[in-house]
Amino acid sequence: MKNDVKTSFFCLPNLIGEGDRAPSSGAWWRARAGEAILLAVLLMPAIAPPAFATPQEDARAAHLYTEIRCLVCQGESIADSDAAIAADLRREVRADIEKGMSDEDIRKSLYARYGDYVLFRPRLSKLNLILWLLPPLIAIGGLAWLLLRARKPRKSEIYVLTSEEREKLDAVLKE
Repeated sequence: MKNDVKTSFFCLPNLIGEGDRAPSSGAWWRARAGEAILLAVLLMPAIAPPAFATPQEDARAAHLYTEIRCLVCQGESIADSDAAIAADLRREVRADIEKGMSDEDIRKSLYARYGDYVLFRPRLSKLNLILWLLPPLIAIGGLAWLLLRARKPRKSEIYVLTSEEREKLDAVLKE
């Protein structure tokens, strides 16, 4: 019965520590390397996403992936991100393309679900119009203020001293 257990779990190391099969020897791992490679090759088609019917759809998907921001990774597109949510968004975009949705419809559905943050190029709306226009308006206002201040002539006033003030000034200067 003990031999049956050992042979049925051929992929697990023998943790008893007997001879060549001890985990520290590494012989067991070298013997199983071929099996691991075979398992990886067999699982590869299950991991890779299915291809589209046409290369144009693949190009469309690749372009959309670069326009959509990963919600977890800041500043990375879903094409570059390894996060699980990025993979979910890629699957969602692929499904939308297979449904026949246009690029603009896909962007609108993502915007409706996740907001402006999901798009690298946010839409121009009333809410973010202030964010787009305020910095240039501040810069233009500052430049206009500087130009008006520089063009304004400075008036120098000449004060005429009375005889009393003249005497006080002379007294102060003599001291």
